[in-house]
Amino acid sequence: MEEVRIARKGGVVRDEEGKLLLVNEDNEAYIASEMVVYIWNACDGKTLDELTKEIAEAVNRDAGEVKEALSELIGKLKEAKLVEYTAP
Repeated sequence: MEEVRIARKGGVVRDEEGKLLLVNEDNEAYIASEMVVYIWNACDGKTLDELTKEIAEAVNRDAGEVKEALSELIGKLKEAKLVEYTAP
């Protein structure tokens, strides 16, 4: 069985102070760092393993070092309705 894919939802904007905000479809905004926005942008139909490999390469780390934190972040983004899981 293939893993589910992660798809981003909502959008990203900068507020009047220049802070990055991720905004879900309910118009709820969350302040996000450049790295979180980078990861959110990378959620374009990849599996968690594919995303882990891409992020690990981008930050020059072993995939094992980033998978747990990345999985936790994806879970938080899902709770905030900023990503969804889709069938393969």
